Amino acid sequence: MKTHGENAVYPSEHFIDAGNGYCCVVATEWLYQAMLLLPPKQKEVVILEFWYGMSISEISETLRISRRSVSERKKNAFANIRSYYERTQKHETGLCETVYRAVKGDHDAQEKLLQYYDAYISALSTVVEICSDGTEHQYVCEDQKAEIQTKYLEALSKCKVIK
Repeated sequence: MKTHGENAVYPSEHFIDAGNGYCCVVATEWLYQAMLLLPPKQKEVVILEFWYGMSISEISETLRISRRSVSERKKNAFANIRSYYERTQKHETGLCETVYRAVKGDHDAQEKLLQYYDAYISALSTVVEICSDGTEHQYVCEDQKAEIQTKYLEALSKCKVIK
């Protein structure tokens, strides 16, 4: 697929353009985000191999670079994609497992989730008071924070786990 200009409309918001007219549509959100972060030369090699079905030799001829350069770009692209996956998706998998254990009543998992969401719950529990001199005073209302934490744990206990 070649681009047809700046204002062209494509069927997906997961459209990746590596430059030089080489583009693809990525169905998976995390892979789309990882591909966006790749340097253009790495992106180009990945697209040509996996979306255009080109061999290392064909990519080498198309880009007018050595086969070794193609292999090096591909290796670096995979390392960058793997690194992105490990930073983002493995964390999500671990969080899902913690939620699963918390729903099943695991107290340690419940505490871990409360720690994970502590900054968010604290923000929800923040009270802003205007003093008589016009200055603002912010503080976390501990009673409100405890109530939110309790309601969160109650909601977890009512969840049904589907695996």
